[in-house]
Amino acid sequence: MESMDVKKLCSTCKKNSGVAICDGCQQRFCSKHFIEHRQELSQQADHIGQIHDVLIRDINETIPNHPLFEKIDEWEQELIAKIKSTAEVVRANLREIVKNNRQNLKDSVSNFTKELQASREADDYTDIDINKWTQHIHELRKMFECSPTVCISGGNSTESFLRLIEIDTQPYQVPICSTAKSCINETFNSLHKTAELSEENHVATRMGSPWFDNVNVNGSNRYSIGIYHIRLRIEKVGDLCMFIGIRSSDDMLLFLPKSTYGWWDLNETNTKSGNVPNRADRMIKSGDDVTLTLNCDQQQIQLQHHRMNQSVQLKVDVNKCPFPWKLFVKLSNTDDSIRIL
Repeated sequence: MESMDVKKLCSTCKKNSGVAICDGCQQRFCSKHFIEHRQELSQQADHIGQIHDVLIRDINETIPNHPLFEKIDEWEQELIAKIKSTAEVVRANLREIVKNNRQNLKDSVSNFTKELQASREADDYTDIDINKWTQHIHELRKMFECSPTVCISGGNSTESFLRLIEIDTQPYQVPICSTAKSCINETFNSLHKTAELSEENHVATRMGSPWFDNVNVNGSNRYSIGIYHIRLRIEKVGDLCMFIGIRSSDDMLLFLPKSTYGWWDLNETNTKSGNVPNRADRMIKSGDDVTLTLNCDQQQIQLQHHRMNQSVQLKVDVNKCPFPWKLFVKLSNTDDSIRIL
């Protein structure tokens, strides 16, 4: 005999048969309680709708007041203060740089004026001097028209996203020859007939002259401003030392100048004309290359011996050897020879 189906009751009253099932909660309800269940769901939906309406109203009418706004305002004020402080420091730096550059330019022009006036008054200049002066006056004009560089640099912290400005503090400089090669186009000249000049006046050689103690050879250029490097090769030097150095172009004693500064050897300096040393242990020999550096700005000269990798410096008293300077070489032996490289 087949069993009878068990009657499923309403989940609310537990008496009447459950004739309807809610798809949401999966409960059975009788007709009466199913209607009541639907009414409860409707009331809950109405309540959600009211909450929704209040949220919409608040979103549309209320001004946002996030707690981070205050922190952002503080950060903004701190940053503005730092920017103003940095800007003032940079302005002060720029004023100082402009002031120093202007003074350096005035000093350079003043030295150039003295050199120009001295050469014109003595009527002692050539085409080479005219070309050099023309180039120099253009360089001074360029210095006057240039401005210091303002560059952008990152903050000290790697996390910083604010970039601050700073001044490039490189000062104006008179253009100088900065290589070991004679890029200033130096050449020799001499009033001694016994000094033979060759190879476009880049080589000076002493010929036979028994009645001269030594033969003086000058450079063509005059130096008053900047730093210059003149590389020389001792083609030949005899028993007596060869003098390498400078003299003042204003020194009127052409054969026995009193303004000389330089070296007979690395350890044999001379600041005036005198006896020629004869050193068996001398360091400068035939075939050696040396570089004579004229630092007009620091008022000193330097001689570098390339084979021995040694250098010596000599401070110049500009009262005894006033600007402009000239390259000055004494050839002490017959057939002594020196070359400008």
